Amino acid sequence: MSEYRAEAKTVISETKWTLWKVLPIIVGIIIFISVVTSLTKVGGKAVERQVIVTSHQYKEGMEQRANVLKANITEIDVMISTGQGDKAALMGQKRVLRSQLLAITK
Repeated sequence: MSEYRAEAKTVISETKWTLWKVLPIIVGIIIFISVVTSLTKVGGKAVERQVIVTSHQYKEGMEQRANVLKANITEIDVMISTGQGDKAALMGQKRVLRSQLLAITK
């Protein structure tokens, strides 16, 4: 019985020693893998966005959106000149449309 207890104490002490030596290595590997994975995801998204922005469809869509905004601004100018609607509200809408147009055409 005393042999069993002695061996159990040895196993317990060796297990504690092993855990404190191996556990930091395992945690370090997990952290390293997660950092590498997150960095590759960020880089992939940047490349994906650049491909989308330079695509023909994106450029055509932004051009169409700019034309719609220009038409809306012209329509508001006509409404202001003919006296239709509240001038302050129309000027506010015009400022919003111009800022959207500026953001698209940059």
